[in-house]
Amino acid sequence: MTLKRVLVAPLNWGLGHATRCIPIIRSLLKQKHDVVLASDGRARTLLRAEFPSLVCEPLPSYNVLYPLKQPFLHWLKEGPRILDIVKDEHTYTQELVLRHNFTHIFSDNRYGVYHPKCKSIFITHQLSLPLPVILAWIANKVVRKLINKFDECWIPDIYGEESLSGEMSQGFLKIPLVYIGPLSRFEKPATPKGEGILAIVSGPEPNRSLIEEKILDQLAKSCQHYEVIRGRPEKLGVTITTGIQTQEAATSQVLQQKLASAAFVVSRSGYSSIMDLYRVQSKALLIPTPNQPEQQALAERHRKNQNFVFQTEDTLDISSAIEHLKKQQPTWPNINFANPDELVRMI
Repeated sequence: MTLKRVLVAPLNWGLGHATRCIPIIRSLLKQKHDVVLASDGRARTLLRAEFPSLVCEPLPSYNVLYPLKQPFLHWLKEGPRILDIVKDEHTYTQELVLRHNFTHIFSDNRYGVYHPKCKSIFITHQLSLPLPVILAWIANKVVRKLINKFDECWIPDIYGEESLSGEMSQGFLKIPLVYIGPLSRFEKPATPKGEGILAIVSGPEPNRSLIEEKILDQLAKSCQHYEVIRGRPEKLGVTITTGIQTQEAATSQVLQQKLASAAFVVSRSGYSSIMDLYRVQSKALLIPTPNQPEQQALAERHRKNQNFVFQTEDTLDISSAIEHLKKQQPTWPNINFANPDELVRMI
């Protein structure tokens, strides 16, 4: 086997793009390939904590903010700025390839991270964005044009009606399109679930802090055992408050243990979170980020699964959600998750 020099570059838009790259990075290292990481913000901090021996290069930041009102106008204005950042990260990528002499690139939703001298693989579940009709037509046309600059597109999902991401992952490209199966850094738990609730509060600011305040307020009024993981890998330490253990961040190994032992999870409805919940088979309350169409669409899609409850921030009632989930018998579809070792051998 010829060893490769590989760049793995996930988007810093929440932590999900970085976390779902972790199994691919592990397999690359397991097969002795030379790996360099690249990202920005919390995604870069998380990767550096998970893989402290690897070089982790900085990339331009998108600095995405979700609107509190007028989302249509907000995203119309944001589009040109984001495209400028894509150009900037493409320039950075040229410099990185010259410096490290990469043979392969894995870009998770970073449209500018590709190079003609490398086999460039784009990872996404978003071929058809869930936006208003006119905006969706424009955005999807631009997105597919950008993805077609890569050599392959890997979709972390299965094709068809049982797809976890639904219509978002359906579409046509000029380059090879490979449905690799859902990606999760976690293993399917071997032991029965324990007790208590695990709240994972992640995502871009200020939305992350706003929902954390609401969740903590409701948890503080409960006499049940709760744990909260804030999804802030840039901060260290554990603080203890009355009845609630609050942790700024957790490694994959620690989070796997906590997910396996918690009876219920409170989480945003981002796609990586959805994949992880199916993988560890956790009953969950899903709370989409306001004015984030993808999370709203995913929460709506998965509310048909009786292991999930969907609530908005305005209607948040954790106690009633948990009471509903307690009445449901857990049944999970048989989904073939991606095999990262086999995927890496394909390159």
